[in-house]
Amino acid sequence: MVKMGGNKWFSPIFMEKNSVTAVREIVTLLNKGEIQAAIAASRSLVNSNQDSAEAWLVYSEVLYTARTFGQASQAAGRAFSLSNTTNIKLNLTRCLASSGEIEEALTYARQLALEQNLNATNYSILSKVFTNAGQHQEALQTAKMAEKFEPNNSTFLYNLAMANRACGKIGNAINYLNKVISFNPKDWQAYKNRSDLKTWTDIDNNLIELKAILPSEEESPAGYVLISAAISKELEDIGSYDKAFMYLKEGAEARRNQIRYNVANDVSIMRSLSHYQDEAFLKDALAIDKDIPTPIFILGLPRSGSTLLEQIVGASPFVQAMGELPDLPQAIMGQVREKYAEHAIEKKRLPELSTKLDFEKIGLDYMGKISARGVKGGYFTDKLPMNFLNIGLIKKVLPQAKIIHIMREPLDACYAIYKNFFGNSHPYSYDFEELAAYYHAYSDLMKHWSNAMPKQALLEVSYENLVTEPEMICEQLFEKIGLHWDTKYLLIENSGIATNSASAAQVSKPIYLSSVGAWRRVKNQIEPLANLLDT
Repeated sequence: MVKMGGNKWFSPIFMEKNSVTAVREIVTLLNKGEIQAAIAASRSLVNSNQDSAEAWLVYSEVLYTARTFGQASQAAGRAFSLSNTTNIKLNLTRCLASSGEIEEALTYARQLALEQNLNATNYSILSKVFTNAGQHQEALQTAKMAEKFEPNNSTFLYNLAMANRACGKIGNAINYLNKVISFNPKDWQAYKNRSDLKTWTDIDNNLIELKAILPSEEESPAGYVLISAAISKELEDIGSYDKAFMYLKEGAEARRNQIRYNVANDVSIMRSLSHYQDEAFLKDALAIDKDIPTPIFILGLPRSGSTLLEQIVGASPFVQAMGELPDLPQAIMGQVREKYAEHAIEKKRLPELSTKLDFEKIGLDYMGKISARGVKGGYFTDKLPMNFLNIGLIKKVLPQAKIIHIMREPLDACYAIYKNFFGNSHPYSYDFEELAAYYHAYSDLMKHWSNAMPKQALLEVSYENLVTEPEMICEQLFEKIGLHWDTKYLLIENSGIATNSASAAQVSKPIYLSSVGAWRRVKNQIEPLANLLDT
């Protein structure tokens, strides 16, 4: 997570523009969280000022805030066609990166990084662009430039901490988070990230500080959840498992009360995928082009070992480790929007509509995005866990792809998810009944993929086997992929492969076994979940 700084809803790019009455009103609407009203007001602004780059700039920023990145890019492009000032170019770059137009975004970002008139906010936004594009070293360098200009800005320090984390510089990341906290004692996310970055001990922990600043749920709902999770993590590190679970459960219950979610919708979608993407659908795939790079999809539930496996596979000189890429979901949804642009598409209809897409175009779009990220040949990894939902389309549109499903024992998998606190993603993870329902649906879907696809089309790796017998498991896996195996690939602590996932701290250490059977430490407390998983 990278922070933008400045106004809560409105990017600092536009603070110089708020002398215009209409823009002031739009900023006010955004500050109130009235996004749809802000969109309507900014649309009215551009309708009245078709040739104004500033008006299109404001419209683009509002659309960006609303996370409609494709439309934001179009509006930003219109602004850029009218004026190519640094701010307008910077906004276009950010919109392109967020909408998946990586090649253009990186081209503009690298041009901008060479300019001499950038300020701290400009560099901070460039750092976000490079992060979105998976270019973590460039993100780190631009984050350093932001800090150079404003060394006491907590937002820029936070981004610098996250860039260091992605590059494996854990000590630096902790130091910068400590600075963030000193400047902004209510940056709850900074406390949580700091707790996640290392294994704490009886004599080296932050528990006194964390318990002292734990806000009430009424005072700060987000703070209560994040600090409860941080306390739980550090208590678990020092072996105080019962107390850790108490804070974990209280934080999870609070978070669940803050969100609207119905697990039945996700379960229904997974069942629909099994229905529509059946064996008959999967039997015909595109022809294999041997001259294009080979994706290695590493997927499954979150917290199941995908980052560990990527570190091992990515250690091969023939593989580029690319991390968690949004490119396939973006390519699929881009095709859905193009084909059904005139219709409001309900999420529950996506499994049905997915069987009627232009599969060749999805594959070309995906590989184009990959090429823009710097992959030109050989193998590369794409380890977005949630691509387990897209296995049918992977088989359909990328026949050269290798698909690896990494899985954990059910209770360990669910306990690891329950402990993580994902923010706005994985809303099923805060309640035992919803977590079990989601797990059962996931398990059924994976059985469907396995049964509907040819043998060896879906490779399966057990996390437990991977960490207990890594050499044997990996040698077999590399043979199935078609790669040469070397035992030195197991030295993940020396890999230097950047990762922006929640496992960034874990992969800086040698392979360890302590997560296997971790649920047994809180056997009594987690028994209700165990019973639900057994049903």
